[in-house]
Amino acid sequence: MKMWHRFFLLFVLLLSVVACDRAADVEKAADSGSESVQNSQATPDEGQGELPADGLDESVDQQAARPETAKIDGLMDQAQEYFDAEEFGQAKIALDEVLAIDPDNPEVLFDLGGVHVLLGEYAEAIEAYTKAIHQEPDSIIAYQARGFTYYISGDLDKAMDDADQVLILDPQSAEAYYVRGAIRALQGDLEEALEDLDQATILDPNNAPGFHMRGLAKQNLGEQQEAIADFDRAIAIDPALGIAYHDRGVSYANVGDYDQAIVDLDEAIRLEPGSGYYYLSRGGTYFDMSDYDLAISNYDRGLEAEEENSIVSLFSALFPGETETEPRLYNKRGQAYMELGEIDLALADYNQALLLDPEFAEAYHSRGQWFIDQGDPESALVEYDRAIDFDPHFAIAYHNRGLLYSLNSEFDLAQEDLGKAIELDPDEAQYYSTRGNDYQRQGLYRQSLPEYERAIELDPTDPEFYYNRGLSHGVLGQLDEAAADYDQAIELYPEHPDYFNNRGLIYEDQGDIEAAIDAYTQAINLDPLFVNGYVNRGNAFLAMGSTDRALEEYDQAIRLEPHEFSALFNRARILIITGELTEALPDLNTLIEIDPEFASTYFLRGIIYVEMGEQAKAILDLDMAVSLDSSLEEIVEEARLEMGLE
Repeated sequence: MKMWHRFFLLFVLLLSVVACDRAADVEKAADSGSESVQNSQATPDEGQGELPADGLDESVDQQAARPETAKIDGLMDQAQEYFDAEEFGQAKIALDEVLAIDPDNPEVLFDLGGVHVLLGEYAEAIEAYTKAIHQEPDSIIAYQARGFTYYISGDLDKAMDDADQVLILDPQSAEAYYVRGAIRALQGDLEEALEDLDQATILDPNNAPGFHMRGLAKQNLGEQQEAIADFDRAIAIDPALGIAYHDRGVSYANVGDYDQAIVDLDEAIRLEPGSGYYYLSRGGTYFDMSDYDLAISNYDRGLEAEEENSIVSLFSALFPGETETEPRLYNKRGQAYMELGEIDLALADYNQALLLDPEFAEAYHSRGQWFIDQGDPESALVEYDRAIDFDPHFAIAYHNRGLLYSLNSEFDLAQEDLGKAIELDPDEAQYYSTRGNDYQRQGLYRQSLPEYERAIELDPTDPEFYYNRGLSHGVLGQLDEAAADYDQAIELYPEHPDYFNNRGLIYEDQGDIEAAIDAYTQAINLDPLFVNGYVNRGNAFLAMGSTDRALEEYDQAIRLEPHEFSALFNRARILIITGELTEALPDLNTLIEIDPEFASTYFLRGIIYVEMGEQAKAILDLDMAVSLDSSLEEIVEEARLEMGLE
């Protein structure tokens, strides 16, 4: 569940509590008023004598008013029935009829304001609440309701003015601090929200929503353990507060305690089985546990719950820019299907999410990832563009679009997007690493180093960051630093063949060929299909003068990858050195097919043609070698003279 959704639920919960208190006060006042009237009507035995004429006339007037009172009561009953049935338009009509009879009734004005909010008629709601306040200038609940309406209509300053007014009316109101804290939390002012929520819990230590809201603010500040403690307090006060179990489960998931997260989410669903949000969160937890089948099962159940859950339409009315639960369930289910390789089902879910909410940025991003998986980066780029258009603060969309630009050598655009991603989420280590990779692609290895260093500062447990930094150190000739980085990568994840392979390359550069061969062997043991391991181990054997062992390695590499350039080239070299010219020729022909602009291949083939007596072919190849690489001109000329070529 998104942060604002949980804040909103708690805000509405508190308003409902205050509204119930208001109703109880009204009922109590009515009872008190009735008692007062009875006491004023003393009997003749108490010395009052007969009622005066005007008293009799008043009684007649009261009798005449009874039909109007009965009509108002009937209309209010109708309005309540319509409200319960969520027929808010009909409820509004009934309340308007009441106000036609009693235009200054603050309670009816307040109820009408609430109906206008549910209908998305914010200006009308504010007008109704304002009239109610004029009739009852000390009405705390009216200020609270009007302040919330100001908030959802986008007038945050007036919303805060009303929250402040509540505290002027009642500086000791725990509910008022709660509401102001809720508004600040909804605005993202979490530190200030905490100050108000602290005061709310001090004034009312039994305020379960107050502790819950404070926990939610701490959760979104990343203070997960402190959040869990507040959720504990909320649950101790109100063991039936399902959302408290839900959010405590979210915090447990955030610290990696998935088992306890599931326990809490199970309890939240047991208490409130109709909440699609809770299934969404439990599905997300199973997703993080890599149990994609259970994740899908939860998303399915969430979609079933949403069919019967009317609060979603309330969210849609109040926050038209936000995404309802149903499209989010489809989007997450699509991601789970992707993990299971069910690509068609995944795409169908992404499409359905966007059908329900055509401005759902996350679904466009997911569909972009789908296109990446299908090898269609151009279509992915279009999806990332849409995601960013609908959510200009979508950091990962900028990151992934920047990565595509980088892979396409559009480095200026890549740097712009990666910089934006970092600006939006400066604590995401991966974004710095990706920017470092972009510098590497440009050959800017020194510039890449600070990026990897920042990534490692933020997340010292990711082996890829050390591996990438090792690459830059290696290219810059900083062999000791490169070796240390590869060693750290291996320590963090000793199952990756690339880490051992690159460690072997550094051993070779340091002159330790045997250690290099051991490292390549470890890489091959981890992955017997790891072609680079065989190629590099072959190169190491060749450096030791063991041509037979080198040929074995190159043969295996070529069996696995018939177009492996280095293996073909080095095998051809060995065959030429050992006089097996005929066997070398097919490798050179293949190399020219793979890369017709690699000069050394033509040079070697030209030498073979000389030895085979095919001078015309030899001259063509040697001339081609020089035309592609002028640095070969001197050695080709020497070869010509030595071999007697014209």
